[in-house]
Amino acid sequence: MEVWVYTILSVVAVSLVALSGIFLLTLNRRYQDSVVFVLVSFAVGSMIGNVLFELLPESYEAIGDFVTIGWLVVLGLVIFFIIENVHMFHKHHLPKKKSLKSIGYMNLLADGIHNFTDGILIAVSWMISYEVGLSTTIAIFIHELPQELSDYGILIKAGFSKSKALLYNLLSAASAILGAVLALLVGQSIEGFAVYLLPVAAGCFIYLSLFSLLPLIVKGNSLRKTLLQILIIVAGVVLMYLVAE
Repeated sequence: MEVWVYTILSVVAVSLVALSGIFLLTLNRRYQDSVVFVLVSFAVGSMIGNVLFELLPESYEAIGDFVTIGWLVVLGLVIFFIIENVHMFHKHHLPKKKSLKSIGYMNLLADGIHNFTDGILIAVSWMISYEVGLSTTIAIFIHELPQELSDYGILIKAGFSKSKALLYNLLSAASAILGAVLALLVGQSIEGFAVYLLPVAAGCFIYLSLFSLLPLIVKGNSLRKTLLQILIIVAGVVLMYLVAE
């Protein structure tokens, strides 16, 4: 019962991040870019730390086979490669004749799939242990802040009113709850289900941190900004280490 409570509280908290768009978009562009830079850098560090200090050690302790763990990590990488490409499809491949509103709806659909997967990862983590559940929730929460800002901005540019953009973005974020409930139901009926999804989750976080988030903030940085970025990333890693202790 505790696993259900912790999981639902976690996915609700992560889903409510969709409301952050209103606050961040009230900032002027300079401060908005600075906030996103810090959040993305910290998210990269927290995800890497979660993989190194929680997901992979727990995977080896439960499975004990490096080869199996390695292939499951690759599976996680492939899954999020596919999801990320679906998520970016509307930005690069839709015909120009497509209306802005249709682009907004495509973004909602892709983001809903992404959030559904996040819900599964959170549920699986809480099924393993308190430490893994907490660290995974923190990592996803931090990564969702800049993501939801971007999604809210896309909906506004697509012609949605502020109230509708907020509502639809929140509904899309709430798909994490469906993913979490499904994972809990399946996990309780199939022995060992959660254990084998841990390295898959590790692969997902590796992809998100190194191939999705990091490229957003490494281009054209000054030496000062690069050093600051390294410090923020290390801070994220240290946070996950402390949670794992």
